[in-house]
Amino acid sequence: DVHRVLVLIQHEQGKRLMFSRVEDLYLLNCKLLGDGDKAQPGGGADGEGDEVEFEIEVCKLWLLKLHGVRIKRLGGSLFKFNELYPSIVEQLSLS
Repeated sequence: DVHRVLVLIQHEQGKRLMFSRVEDLYLLNCKLLGDGDKAQPGGGADGEGDEVEFEIEVCKLWLLKLHGVRIKRLGGSLFKFNELYPSIVEQLSLS
């Protein structure tokens, strides 16, 4: 379901979202590029530019027999992440 949501957001963002799954873990590393066609090397300080890097992890709560999703910003624009986060949660139907 997380993969489906990322593909939808990738189409909405005009193919600027790149993501890959870490082998043997339920972890997806994601990067939303800025308005330009390619990423700026080295990134920048928080809030600089329009690029944001984040990860999404599917977690299992063994005692409660539930699954959860952890979404963590690793770097880039805090403003852009705050715009993207609600759309991810809404499309995952986590509320």
